Amino acid sequence: MAIQISREFFAGIHPGLIKKLGTAVKSYDAWRIRRFDDAKRYALASCYLVETQQSVVDNLGDMHAQFLTDMERKTKNIYEHAHRKLRKRLRLGIPTLEAFAITALALEKHEHIDMLYRENDRERVESAVEDSKAFRRLEGRGYVEILHGKYPNFKRYFPLFLELEFQAVKGARYLIEAIEIARKFNSGVLKKLPTDIPTRFIPKRWKKMLHTQDGCINPRTWELALALAMREALKSGDLFLPAGRHYVSFWNLVYDDQKWAAEKTKVCADQGFSLDPGHILKHLADEFGRTATTAVSGVGRNSFIKVKNGKVRFSKDKADGKQGEVKKLRQLIEASLPKIRIEHLLMEVEALCGFSTELRPVEGSSGDITEKLPVLLAAIVAHGTNLGVLTMADSTAKITVDMLRNISNACLRQETLKAANTVLVNYQKNLEVSSVWGHGHASSSDGQRFGVSQSSLIASVYPRYFGYYDRVVTVYTHVSDLLSVFNTQVISCGQREALYVLNGLLENDSELSPCWHHTDTGGYTDHLFALCFLLGFSFMPRIKSLHKRRLYKINPNLHYGPLEPLFRGTVNIELIREQWESLIRVAASLKNRIVTADVIVKRLVNSSPADRLSRALTELGRLVKTVYILSYIQDEEMRRQVQKQLNRGEHRQGVARHVFFADQGEFRSGDLAEIMNKASCLSLLSNAILVWNTVHISEIVTRLRERSHTIPDKHLAGVSPMLHKHVIVNGTYDFTGGRQKPTRIR
Repeated sequence: MAIQISREFFAGIHPGLIKKLGTAVKSYDAWRIRRFDDAKRYALASCYLVETQQSVVDNLGDMHAQFLTDMERKTKNIYEHAHRKLRKRLRLGIPTLEAFAITALALEKHEHIDMLYRENDRERVESAVEDSKAFRRLEGRGYVEILHGKYPNFKRYFPLFLELEFQAVKGARYLIEAIEIARKFNSGVLKKLPTDIPTRFIPKRWKKMLHTQDGCINPRTWELALALAMREALKSGDLFLPAGRHYVSFWNLVYDDQKWAAEKTKVCADQGFSLDPGHILKHLADEFGRTATTAVSGVGRNSFIKVKNGKVRFSKDKADGKQGEVKKLRQLIEASLPKIRIEHLLMEVEALCGFSTELRPVEGSSGDITEKLPVLLAAIVAHGTNLGVLTMADSTAKITVDMLRNISNACLRQETLKAANTVLVNYQKNLEVSSVWGHGHASSSDGQRFGVSQSSLIASVYPRYFGYYDRVVTVYTHVSDLLSVFNTQVISCGQREALYVLNGLLENDSELSPCWHHTDTGGYTDHLFALCFLLGFSFMPRIKSLHKRRLYKINPNLHYGPLEPLFRGTVNIELIREQWESLIRVAASLKNRIVTADVIVKRLVNSSPADRLSRALTELGRLVKTVYILSYIQDEEMRRQVQKQLNRGEHRQGVARHVFFADQGEFRSGDLAEIMNKASCLSLLSNAILVWNTVHISEIVTRLRERSHTIPDKHLAGVSPMLHKHVIVNGTYDFTGGRQKPTRIR
């Protein structure tokens, strides 16, 4: 994997710039690269090679983890199926063995053994005994034996995977030793595995299968256990790949020691961080005390809290009494919105805000983009509705497949689509009527699952809704209180959504300034509470089964009356104080986009218990989470705001299901870049619908008020501007109209 480019060549260059240049080169044809002078051409080539190497190494790490996860899942399914069959047979055999034993116990010593079979059938007894033996073997050795059956397929890639350049932290050097032995064994240098090799990573229940009958190490058991240990160590950072981007040493992800020492004073001053934890910890302690005291004293008056027999339970809030008026207004507005085709809507929105100017072609492309606007808009609709360029070419006049492909490759890239979406988000925010829904200070994030018909590294099974065999990805979106989508990510549905919450908040380039962020239960962890606090966000999730959540005290000797059953631990303030500068170092790295947030959060969540930084972050998160939950259970308005914002995210998902209709909403390609482009085009279309709706809702409300209809802003705030039944997304498309004047309400 070595590309022989010295890392010193890139010293002092922001990783984001290397990634940007490397990604840009992928869009260039050979003739475009040749026209640059030598220095620029070689610099671009170097960025491309380093970026490609990092991507390949990261993908290899991801593929290793995914292969083992799939292998474990299939093994577990086979094991559980066999276990069920044997249990069923055992239930039938137990009465036979029981009758046989009763007869045997009743015999006198001098009576002949044949008398046993006068009352019991010999074949049934033998069958029951064999089933019992098989069941014991299955429970003791069956899982590993099934894994052994998958060993040949595993060996097709694992020896090559071992050839990557691995390094380990001090406490995990035994893995490097084991990797070296595995390399020699796979290359034939070792004919068999020595008996004194590292085995501390062997799971306890596998020990019986570690040695063969002649006392040698069983290669299948040892190598499979090593592979699983490497997967977990790569996740936690105990093992890392220096040539990669995500699997490098933790302190290479953030500000390194030298740069942090030189810049920490300036960075902290610029970002508002304090290197002294005393003031902040005192502020948190004071807030904890006030919130806890208020929550305890208000238990008797708080209908949300029920305390019975020493157990705390929580009820549901009553529905808002204004729902009837809001429903009538929504129906009136829906009836007033004219039917419009998706392509005409997009052309009208383009005429309003000119988002297409951000969809610039790669450097060196010829021609004016305004001349190709119909083709560009057709490409957006093709991807955003999941039709694809072939079907779109068949569904519209004078636009060919080649035209759609060329403009997609030239203009529809992640950076351009994000910039175009930002134009739409900013335009809608600055419309006067938008202020009834919010001011861009609150946001939420949630995932929406889509099937994938082709093999994909990022896709995984999602049995809850898609069964055990269909592959699925999650499109994770950040939605503002104005209902605009300001960030889109495609992630694996096999991972917790909480890992990706900070990405959208920190990578926001729009005029929105979210201070409060909401998720559902799957979108929170203690680490996330802590990082949001350090980064200046108020993290306010909706947490399921509140009575099961642990709250943490600062002083273990204090008693919190009827809420005492909720407190099941104590925060280690001294550990937070000890690791404070490291916590600030991580937060500053995230704030300045030195590293993407999901990489840091994954590493910290998977860190070993001995990692004091991860533990300190957990302790800080527990403290912040406790203060939030105590506020949440006593503040009905806060609970309503959390639910309202999450409902806005659900409204946006309804638009996505309506627009992304082709192939039953299933991605046909497994390529991550193509999936991501479609997801971004889908966000662009939903934002365009939002802009169009906002403009027309404003006109409708103005005319209704002119006709003496009383429409309070608080009622209008309950009407989602993500209405979509009037938008026609299928049929034959017409992009020949050029820039359109907005449709007017009659």
